Amino acid sequence: MRPLEAVLRTPTSYAPRLALLGSGLALSLACGGLLGDDAVSPDAAAEAAVDETDPAEAARRAGNYQEAERILNKRLSADNTDARSWRLLGDVNFTRGQRYRDRWKENLGWAREKYANALAVDPTNCITWNRMAVALSAAAQNEQIAATPEEIDALPLAEGWDACRGPAMAAIEFAKQATDVQYDEARKQTGYRGTWGEVQAVAAPWQVAAMQRVTNADLEWKDLLVRPEPARGETFVVLDFPVTANGRSGAKSRSFTYPEWISIGSVSGDTFVYLDRRFPMRIPSVGRVKATACPGTSWDNDGPDRAPRGKCVAGQYDRSKSPVYDPAKLRNADSVYYHHPSIGMAEIPFAKIADDSILCSGGKVGRQFEKIPSCQVSYDEAVPQTRAISSSVGLMAMDREHGEKMVRVLRAGNLYGEDIAAQLGRGRVAVGMSYTEFIEAWPTLKGCMGRALHTKSDIIDAGFEMECELGDWVFHFRDLSLIDIRGK
Repeated sequence: MRPLEAVLRTPTSYAPRLALLGSGLALSLACGGLLGDDAVSPDAAAEAAVDETDPAEAARRAGNYQEAERILNKRLSADNTDARSWRLLGDVNFTRGQRYRDRWKENLGWAREKYANALAVDPTNCITWNRMAVALSAAAQNEQIAATPEEIDALPLAEGWDACRGPAMAAIEFAKQATDVQYDEARKQTGYRGTWGEVQAVAAPWQVAAMQRVTNADLEWKDLLVRPEPARGETFVVLDFPVTANGRSGAKSRSFTYPEWISIGSVSGDTFVYLDRRFPMRIPSVGRVKATACPGTSWDNDGPDRAPRGKCVAGQYDRSKSPVYDPAKLRNADSVYYHHPSIGMAEIPFAKIADDSILCSGGKVGRQFEKIPSCQVSYDEAVPQTRAISSSVGLMAMDREHGEKMVRVLRAGNLYGEDIAAQLGRGRVAVGMSYTEFIEAWPTLKGCMGRALHTKSDIIDAGFEMECELGDWVFHFRDLSLIDIRGK
């Protein structure tokens, strides 16, 4: 158990219930305010009471899915506008997929179809919207079954938001991904140098709107992560601005003006010494990229060997389309196919390239890649500088991947809102936050996303509930809202 000093508190806008758990405390929050010890809304409680006496629901709970389907299909044959029966039929498919795990994908897809039918009849039923949100979120991590934008757009979202503003609706909006065309246009609008959050906000404005609708800035945020001790090779994220990193061994000092991660080289008291590749000395260099990374480039594959013919467009470089390759190591492809040994050896790590220094040079397309030709780029090779910075200006990350995630979220104010991005990027959590926000705050989510969300969700009092054990904590979600945090 966590000590009493680690007690979690709800925001003052909610009435909490406290449960004493040995030497620790846990706190639960009912979405929308105090709803009694069961933390269930009146609508959910009323519908759960009706479900309790339903023979189809009894059959589902007993694992007799065939009988449950028979009862519900008979009802729907008589009245296909029975929204509740459509929802129950979705529940049958959802839970059958949990039991027969080799068929979970098909059953989850069928559950979504049934929930969509229920919403077409009754688009203001929040219980069904909550069901749909969990089903879509569980599928979102799997390309084979993730919802298409068209599937989500076909839902009566406007009516859903009017009736059920909350975490489930936000999760549905985030399950809808922007198309490649929308991302290409967003990168263009942000000058091909926009941060992830800037690009995402332009490409998926519906996600920005969703965050504005559900975010509660009054939540009481808590730091629960047990971060590693500073040591060589560990990752540190600089958070305070402006702050100066002092040069060492002849390097120049420089200022931080936005969140960045660094890899610690050594620790001296409260100072970290590190190799800094940002704003370094630079060596002009030349590389090659896939032609799609030079916007506007076009080509044809002509001749008997389908060799590419075209001209690369000089100017901006789109990092999302291709890494940079060393032309001295990259060989021409035979018959426009990869020469596999040269590809892996030729890729230049971005850590060796100075920020924002890559530009497309123009000229004829090359034939180093399968189907997609190549273009020449110029870039500056980064010469790392030894610098030192105070340990008080940021936070340790769990590892490099977490450090990169922290920076990505901290710089995503356009998407989440500046205040929320600052909380999530620091790894802070709060009772009352949405699942959509939580997955951006916590460093690793093994067992809490994708298929695990489907596997662990149980129907309790007409709502989907799930518990995640992460680190020293257990996070309890109901309908994709965090309602309880307790120490193990």
